Amino acid sequence: MNLSSPLARIDIHTHSLTNELNANAQEYLELRSHVDGDFRLNLFKDGMFFRTIEPHCFDINIRLREMDENNISMQVLSTIPVLFNYSSEKFQNVLELSLELNDHIAPGCRQHPTRSIGLGAVAHHLAINELRRCDNELGLNGVQIVCEVEKLDACVFIHPRDMPTGKCYDAYWMLWLCGKISKFQLAFAHGSGSSPFTVGCITHGHECRPDLCAYKNNHRPPSYIDRFYVDSLAHDSRVLKFLVEIMNEICFMFESDCPFSLAEDKPGTTFHTTHSAEKNINNGDINGLGTYYYADGRIYVGILINGKRNGYGVFKFANGDRYEGSFKDDNMNGNGIFYYADGEKYVGNWINDKVNGPGVFMWPNGDRYEGNFTDDDTNGNDTFYFVDGRKYIGNWINDKINGPGVLTWPNGDRYEGNFIDGDMNGNGSYYYHDGGQYVGNWINGTKNGQGVLIYPIGSRYEGNFKDDHMNGNVTYLQLHLRHYNNTNDDDDNNNRPISSINLHEDWLATGNTNHIVIVTYTSIKSNENLIIFDLKNLSLRAHHTEVRLISWNIPYEKLATVDEKCVIFVWVKHDNRWSLELINDLNHPVINMSWSHDGRMTVICYEDGFILTDSVTGQHY
Repeated sequence: MNLSSPLARIDIHTHSLTNELNANAQEYLELRSHVDGDFRLNLFKDGMFFRTIEPHCFDINIRLREMDENNISMQVLSTIPVLFNYSSEKFQNVLELSLELNDHIAPGCRQHPTRSIGLGAVAHHLAINELRRCDNELGLNGVQIVCEVEKLDACVFIHPRDMPTGKCYDAYWMLWLCGKISKFQLAFAHGSGSSPFTVGCITHGHECRPDLCAYKNNHRPPSYIDRFYVDSLAHDSRVLKFLVEIMNEICFMFESDCPFSLAEDKPGTTFHTTHSAEKNINNGDINGLGTYYYADGRIYVGILINGKRNGYGVFKFANGDRYEGSFKDDNMNGNGIFYYADGEKYVGNWINDKVNGPGVFMWPNGDRYEGNFTDDDTNGNDTFYFVDGRKYIGNWINDKINGPGVLTWPNGDRYEGNFIDGDMNGNGSYYYHDGGQYVGNWINGTKNGQGVLIYPIGSRYEGNFKDDHMNGNVTYLQLHLRHYNNTNDDDDNNNRPISSINLHEDWLATGNTNHIVIVTYTSIKSNENLIIFDLKNLSLRAHHTEVRLISWNIPYEKLATVDEKCVIFVWVKHDNRWSLELINDLNHPVINMSWSHDGRMTVICYEDGFILTDSVTGQHY
């Protein structure tokens, strides 16, 4: 048989058994020759007859011949549940039995890789090592019980399926396996007769009795429906029609339970008489429901019309990407889910193989984008949810935050303004959760340029900012200050009105009308409606009249102050202490003063128009 046929049939539920049992299995199982003396065997469990084992259960050549007769392209092989012996407390014995069962299945799968896929039996205890051996050494494709298989990209086949009942269903299956493991998908043996029919009852209980059904899971059960796969062995055409309606065709798999009594005489009879698309080839075009294997490694499972993908289907790419959704004229069109190999996921609309229209894009770290797409790009006014709790609503250009938008933080902070490539840039307003507010210019996410900072207690600063700090000349400053001075003076000099102000990187220099210069580090906190400073205020006492001008020497961390008598003092900071470095007294009124860019020279403008360029050593130019 040619597996490259687009109409390949894969039977996901068949059994294989060795015709010789090891010592562990013989403690509770026995194989006896059939009474008719043919090649069949009778299996006894704990001395009681269990079932007859047909030769095709352990003879791969007979199995292949019967597969051809029934037009089965491939079978997924697993052992029978009675051999799992999970209830035994002899953990090592159970593990050794699993080793033998897996060793029996593996050779046939290696010899016929296009006809057989093997599922290993893994004991509950010591299971991880055997899971790795199945995948890495034997080349088996999965196991039959629940394990942490996502890292190996293996599969889990539930047989028997007793665990997804009772409290385990809500507490573990839905919330943990389906909710936490992004790539986890489940296939239920004999699931067509029960699993889908509980959706309505479980959903109703989840909504009306959350104290019983939703105490560990806030997600509605139907949201997990695409994570479950069920078989076609329902033996009832009405059930099969309902399954297709509830679970979609792609979650509905062909199985026979071959070679045991639950199997149909002709595998797939009910399925193909109930829900079969026309399977024919006209003029070289393929029509019908099937599986198409591309030469480049891609696989399509779904409906073909005149050789083109149409309707609902699954498209697997050679690099591990997978699309599940609607097709039209061979392209992804309509609603669909795209699972990227790196863990990213897109859910939304497609037009001609490109993301277009409303959709949700999710990243492995938990970030999520919800909005509109144009030809695979995020464009428009949309919403982005960051894993750290931030939320952005606004404009996107070329997959990045650009233009006007609103960014909120979990603590209640909010920014409204312009963005460039994800950073706050241009004009914008930042609202602090404690009631503070900044309105002004931003560069690469920090306050830079002119702005207004309003504190919760009513203090207000208008002026220049640099790298998030108040810096430079002050346009307007309204402070509610409680000054803590490092002097023991009893006079009220420090309480006189402020006559001059300047700031540099949160250092605030103020001069009052009674010749006191106070330098304060303005790392501010709010306490009882007052601004409290982290460091002591430093009173610089040298002037004898009102301080009129203050200018910072940024490169050398120096401070120049000028009083109404035009006396200039230059102060230098060392280890958070200030000392006097220079006195310059020409007895001429000074109207402005500034430092050169490199901080080595000062420029003094006098009222009579004279301009003096001076160094800190008093040299004149």
